[in-house]
Amino acid sequence: MGVHALTGMTVLLLGLLVAGCSTIRAPDLQQLYAPAAAEPKRHPLIVIPGIMGSRLNRADDGREVWPGPVGQFLFGGDLSALALPLPDQGGFRDEGGVELHPGEIFHEIAGQDFYGRLIRTLTQAGGYDCVPIDAVTAATNCVLLTWDWRKGMVEGAAELDALVERLRRLRHEPDLRVDVVAHSAGGLLTRYFVRFGKTDVLDQTEPMVTYAGGHKVRRAVLSAPRTMAPSRRCSARLPARRSAAPGSSRKRLRPCRVCSNSCRIRIEPG
Repeated sequence: MGVHALTGMTVLLLGLLVAGCSTIRAPDLQQLYAPAAAEPKRHPLIVIPGIMGSRLNRADDGREVWPGPVGQFLFGGDLSALALPLPDQGGFRDEGGVELHPGEIFHEIAGQDFYGRLIRTLTQAGGYDCVPIDAVTAATNCVLLTWDWRKGMVEGAAELDALVERLRRLRHEPDLRVDVVAHSAGGLLTRYFVRFGKTDVLDQTEPMVTYAGGHKVRRAVLSAPRTMAPSRRCSARLPARRSAAPGSSRKRLRPCRVCSNSCRIRIEPG
């Protein structure tokens, strides 16, 4: 009798708990971020997607290779055009002689959201006007930095450095520092840039951390991967996977070790 009563009470409490959780409302982000959105002059924000987060187009005719048709994305297809030889096999080049260039950020496909919700939150609640890298002006407050995620951290860090320098010139602010929101490999790219700048340290066994890019980044929010992680078979042909860890030692650049799916880095002057 006592056991049955206890079991019934447990079920009742669990039911009340579930009912209570179902009434939790999402915060009003527009109200929450209204003071920041109303600031007349803001530090530029750079959004960096992770592996597979940037669309890749053929340079000759603009045809999209990744993600390509919905069927190819959902069921697989011929993705040989994405393959790159590893750096010790003749350098980076696209097979077949056709170069691929980054296109737009991968918002969503087939009803699956990847970066669409993030960008909508930044624009609608955060008050940002996010533009692609080729539309940057002096008034730009948010840039979507798409990059060729097949290659590596050095190439990506160089692109990030060039973007920061471009913003400095356009705004006539030689000491401008940017904020960064990065996902997955975009976070590794950001960490590499903060630690080594655009310097190639991949062949160094114990690369010295110089924080060469630290004076160009003010704050960074790095999000751990949840979806779109490439399989081992796929990523084996992506030199970016090898360049994420400079040196041959075990001391590698690791993703953020956090309890949730994101972490924050505040980079102080000096």
